[in-house]
Amino acid sequence: MTTDEINENRRADNIKAVVYMAILLIIALLIFMSCSTNDGEDYTDEGTVYSDFAIMQPKNDGTVEFIGSEETYVCGFESSVIPTTQKHFVLINFMVEEDISTATQDIYRIVLIGEPEILDRAVESAATESQLDSVKKDPVIEFSPIKMVGEQYLMCACNYDMSLLAQGGKAHYFTLCYAKDKGYVHSSDDMEPDTLKLELRHNANGDNATTTTSEMMYDYKGLQISSYYMGFDVSGILEEIRQEMKEYNKDIYIDVKYLQKSETTNDEQEAHSGLMLQD
Repeated sequence: MTTDEINENRRADNIKAVVYMAILLIIALLIFMSCSTNDGEDYTDEGTVYSDFAIMQPKNDGTVEFIGSEETYVCGFESSVIPTTQKHFVLINFMVEEDISTATQDIYRIVLIGEPEILDRAVESAATESQLDSVKKDPVIEFSPIKMVGEQYLMCACNYDMSLLAQGGKAHYFTLCYAKDKGYVHSSDDMEPDTLKLELRHNANGDNATTTTSEMMYDYKGLQISSYYMGFDVSGILEEIRQEMKEYNKDIYIDVKYLQKSETTNDEQEAHSGLMLQD
């Protein structure tokens, strides 16, 4: 066999290998698209218990909707099981009973496993920051906004280990504060977002800041015990901001200021964390 023939065979083999890998990739992609929701969750396994964060919204017809960031869950509602008529940010454990999705929305009929865990926390607004100074300012180790849920609740994570409550630990209180005189900053640069400035206030109830961990807290579907998740209803603030900026039609960056304490040195300093809201 000549050198040209050998090279031609190698080229043919390489082309076959590329085509084969492309076919495998297409098949894998089709399988993924057929069994996954928009949020990357797979609800095809019968009898599997899932967890998600959502807005609990009781309705007058005896049902309750749980509105997640990607899906809506619908289930039977009994006031003795969920003794509230109020909207709340919750963690739910559930099994999927039926997929009733439409062309535009992922909807699942579910059966709850246990009661929803209510995780919404206080939001306080005032004309000036000085009027918010009565809200305590204890430090945290780490804090981060995660995402908006239902275009209403700002879902956040803080690494205070709330499992200590089961061991006789003290309750911690979190308030998201908004000062109207400094809370909204408009950027004259069309390429820059406007900024919504909020401040996390923390009341540790006399608890020692060393009762925390610093493990990663961002994979919220992993439900790591070192993480503490909460939801703040910022819809009223956002509506007020959008009325003020309606002629600008811009994205909003949510900047949250908090007091951070070092685990190693115990030094305290101002820190910031945030996320972008696309208009």
